[in-house]
Amino acid sequence: MSQHVRSMMPTRSSNKRNLALYLIAAAGLVTGTASAQSTTAGSGQSGVENTGTQQSSDNVLQGKPMVLKFRASSAEFIIAKPAEKVSVATRVVNPAVPSFNVEKTIYAQLTVSADNAQILERALNTATTQLGTKQPGAHSYRKFLDLPNVFVVEALSVEDAINLTNLLDGMPGINWAEVAHREPLSNKSMGGPTITTDPNAPFQWHVFNNPALFAAPFDGNHAIDQAYAMGYSGQGVTVGVLEADQNSFYRVDDMGVLEIHPDLALKTDFNLSIPTDPYNVTYSHGVSVAGLIGAQGNNGLQGAGVAYNSTLVSLRNGNSIDQGESLGHALNSIDIVNNSWGPADGPVPPNSIGKVLVAFPDDYEIVAPQVPHRGLSRDAQIGLDQGIRLGRQRNGRVYVFSAGNGSHFQGFNRLSIGNAISLPGFGTDPMVDQYGYLDISGFDGEDADGDGIPDVFIIDGTGTDGGGNPALGWRWSGHLGDRTEYNPYTSLSRTIAIGSVGQSRARSGYSTTGTSVFVSAYSQDWLLNQEFTPPPNGGWFPSAVGLGVITIEQADGADDDQDNFGVDCNAVITGLGFLDDDIETCMFNGTSAAAPIASGIIALMLEANPSLTLRDIQMILQQTATVPETTGADPAGADFYDPTDTYWAFQFFGLGSRDPDDTGPVSSTFWTTNSAGVRHSDEYGFGIIDANAAVQMAETFPGVGQLILLDTGTVEAEDAEIADAAFVQAAVISENLETNVLQIGTPLNVNLACVRDNIEIEGVELTLTVEGDGAGDLLVALQGPRGTVSLLALPRADSNGLTGIAYNEHTFTTYKHWGELSGGTWQLSLTDFRPDEDSPEGEPPDEMPDPMDPSSFGVEQVTYLGPFGLPGNSAHSEKTLVSYRLKIFGHEIGAPVYDGCPPALTGCPGDLDGNGIVDVLDLQIYISWYLAFDPRADIDGDGDVDFIDLLAFRGLWVPGFCNTDNPFVGGRPRPGTTNPGDGDPSTRPI
Repeated sequence: MSQHVRSMMPTRSSNKRNLALYLIAAAGLVTGTASAQSTTAGSGQSGVENTGTQQSSDNVLQGKPMVLKFRASSAEFIIAKPAEKVSVATRVVNPAVPSFNVEKTIYAQLTVSADNAQILERALNTATTQLGTKQPGAHSYRKFLDLPNVFVVEALSVEDAINLTNLLDGMPGINWAEVAHREPLSNKSMGGPTITTDPNAPFQWHVFNNPALFAAPFDGNHAIDQAYAMGYSGQGVTVGVLEADQNSFYRVDDMGVLEIHPDLALKTDFNLSIPTDPYNVTYSHGVSVAGLIGAQGNNGLQGAGVAYNSTLVSLRNGNSIDQGESLGHALNSIDIVNNSWGPADGPVPPNSIGKVLVAFPDDYEIVAPQVPHRGLSRDAQIGLDQGIRLGRQRNGRVYVFSAGNGSHFQGFNRLSIGNAISLPGFGTDPMVDQYGYLDISGFDGEDADGDGIPDVFIIDGTGTDGGGNPALGWRWSGHLGDRTEYNPYTSLSRTIAIGSVGQSRARSGYSTTGTSVFVSAYSQDWLLNQEFTPPPNGGWFPSAVGLGVITIEQADGADDDQDNFGVDCNAVITGLGFLDDDIETCMFNGTSAAAPIASGIIALMLEANPSLTLRDIQMILQQTATVPETTGADPAGADFYDPTDTYWAFQFFGLGSRDPDDTGPVSSTFWTTNSAGVRHSDEYGFGIIDANAAVQMAETFPGVGQLILLDTGTVEAEDAEIADAAFVQAAVISENLETNVLQIGTPLNVNLACVRDNIEIEGVELTLTVEGDGAGDLLVALQGPRGTVSLLALPRADSNGLTGIAYNEHTFTTYKHWGELSGGTWQLSLTDFRPDEDSPEGEPPDEMPDPMDPSSFGVEQVTYLGPFGLPGNSAHSEKTLVSYRLKIFGHEIGAPVYDGCPPALTGCPGDLDGNGIVDVLDLQIYISWYLAFDPRADIDGDGDVDFIDLLAFRGLWVPGFCNTDNPFVGGRPRPGTTNPGDGDPSTRPI
């Protein structure tokens, strides 16, 4: 998707200025002109933005090729309008499939990190002289977020900005330079006080679910009404709303007229808000999001927000500079920033994606759906870090993000993109249509000839499976879709990723899964059909089940139920009294709806205890979230916790040679229960938020102990080539049919570290750099010392732009190890599931086959992919692990140090008691091992404890602190019960 919100809801394309005046007058809430800030934007930022509409590959190539640098990677892009202030930049990945092109919007601005302003000026003068674009001093600059060494430079054009960036990067005194850009983002909708007296409040089922209206199993709710009964409504808490576009939930047009929903008008702090684009008139998504958080209560209008007495602030998400400044804006005034948006993740479900054939001159090629991983701009990284470390008087700003709408798992027992592929698409019978992905019988499961391939294929979508059972037809076997770990905003231990569940408590079919999902909140149920109709006219058929969330929406005067999917909410909900479906909806959905509900609940927690830190909030949500058990609401029980099932990722850890259909229905789950007894799901996180329990615990929460960060630092890998998958012939069935199997590569297993410190884990971050094209070829798994497995990345069709770097310092986060002890060996496993070669192809007939002569049919090659395999891709290349960094966040609980680590293999070799200091106590510990011939004293690893080992330890024993220079910075804030002036953790080397 392009930059947009986490909803599946259609957006409106029209808005009328006089309608705003009507709303304001009707509500009697706002008079006169707006008091908002000026809407004048900086150079190249105002006016109608070039949104980067998809172009054909022919038009793309008419632009100017230029090299763009992003962090350590660079690639050639085609700049459509290099002389303008804003331009689309396109990297052509596959000329035959324009939708696979990598597209960014580039601005005539750049961010530069320099030692000081004087060095920046000299560097700019040198660069502009070399370019000959303007006299030295022509480029103005300003500080970025008031930082002393990061600056925003205004360039003359997009081409000038790119050239400046490339020249400045690497100059003496310049740390880095990055051109302002905008990634494709998307909104993520799918499309004592008591409950307020507002007319729709009794029907806002996420607040209080009236069993008379919504009977079991559709009676899920957050028990927010019980928090109201304790006297909390969000008073004194300020929530920022950051949307995907350059506006949020209101606008001031170019004539100075304010357009804002009357239920938000008195709740908005215009002085804190950042001016938005006056020409962007589509902001219904932001209105619904803001309404869920803090729509005014007890004013007789529509419904009310979860934290209806909180204050709202509108933030601007334009280019990378705008985004970073919004994330770091008003550090001590804005407590929570809601983000119901994220990187584009493709349509859900993928239309006709199960069988996509692209015509080539000599055959048919299968195109797999793209699920790219993304990088985090330096601007956004700085903004987030400022908020986490310095926000809320160093207690830590809370960043709530939608998990995303890119999942394709729901209801799928099979996990592969297609059980088998067949090329070149002529089949073994000229009278049968060509086919691409094949389905393997789910009922046969036999392999009588031992060729490694099930005996029965369903290849035409008709008939039976050979055993008298109806054929499944064109059935998608389960696209391994997007995950929160691929999203740099949700794959951080210092943001809170919110998944989505429906009224039945079952995970919404679109809700993106991942080990970094923290908790879930309510939205709309959504089912993904497993069957599809072949192209050109077919596709997937998703269906919404039950209600969405009732909230307000932008008015456009149409009153056509567009945002309600044609649903008359008054007819669906008995007693509901919508006055105008044009400003109210009962169908808001997606993780776009789940995130603001979570933000509202966190606002109630902060009202109950303003001193809560970010970690305190995380700890409370983890401890109070409810884990849905297997119930009649979900007949299959796949989405709910079932202790008899095993974590599906672990079933295939290091394996991948069998399809689940070979052994009947699988009994896998996204849930794990680790050695500490903590349950976590890739779908639900730690469970569904219980507002009543969370607010009660918040009132008296004592604070988590001081944050400890165990950090390996960046470690360069050695001899770390990742073996490629391969196609191997299985059998020759006939003169017209040969079979092959995909053989996964031998896993690369790396011992990341042996950890001595036994802290209680809160979260784990793993940062990887992997060279080579094709990030989606790899299954990435992390295994902790207690055997808990975190599957961080799955095989997927990710070309990553073909820039030669599969993962560029990409950070994965997992909460699977929460509550476990950190001591012991941590292992990484990297396995290749997609060959860097084209899939085996048969030989098409030279001319029209003779139906009576099988020898004229040509040869068909059928390749069995197994559970995770994908068609080959010759554009991908060998991959090598370059470096890794393991960071373990947690706190002390007084557990004894883990003493099984060889001293020479730790980050602080002489520190045997794990306190970060090498002293006499460590020497005494070693001598006691030495005298007892303890194997731990065998420093050189030769199997003997002797004088050589004593000398070796003496060389390691250098008294002093392990990290005197404190090279590790950043991290999450300490709890409020410790030094409030220090937002950094206590860091120890591993």
